[in-house]
Amino acid sequence: MQAPPPPPNVPPMPNQQPPQGYQTMPPPPPKQKFPVWAIVLLSCGGCAVLGVIVLAAVLFPVFAQAREKARQTSCLSNMNLMGTSLAMYMQDYDERMPPAAEWMDVNVPYMSDEKFFHCPSAAQDDKSAYGYAFNEELSGVSLARIANPAFGTMIFESSKTGRNETDPLQSVMNPPRHYRTVNNATYIDGHAKSLMGAQATLGGKPEIGSDSQFP
Repeated sequence: MQAPPPPPNVPPMPNQQPPQGYQTMPPPPPKQKFPVWAIVLLSCGGCAVLGVIVLAAVLFPVFAQAREKARQTSCLSNMNLMGTSLAMYMQDYDERMPPAAEWMDVNVPYMSDEKFFHCPSAAQDDKSAYGYAFNEELSGVSLARIANPAFGTMIFESSKTGRNETDPLQSVMNPPRHYRTVNNATYIDGHAKSLMGAQATLGGKPEIGSDSQFP
């Protein structure tokens, strides 16, 4: 007598074909190659790197501005020192302005260090650059002839970068040297000032009279 067929959900015996209508169980899904915690960690790391890049892009211009502000302040200090030292020079030389062609050279004995003749912004790329010029119209002029010493420009930030540069305020930096908005200037009375806007590129013309006009 032939054996009855097995029920539909009972697996067949080895080497026996499954009966018609038998359904095998699906294979288990493959295991993930990366655990969930590793994927989350990598995602957080990517976000952190992206955040650092964005933060750097925001802060780099701020740092650059801060560095230029420090250079502008150092430049203003240089110009104050040059104004004071030239005032001492004029006291020793009958209250006469220095010869324009050697205004730095004659000023050396009154300066503690020649580094103060170098604008830090002008010397940023070329350490030998000076960046200052003397108002040529004042060469050898007696202080008694100058009507506006507090407003007449004596030393200014120049596009010329050599030593003992001089001209009648023609090479004033334009656009201004410090973050393109500020130029420093030293006036005949010795004080220095930071100038912005239109004033930064326009030097103060000294009013020079005759000896008889300003005895």
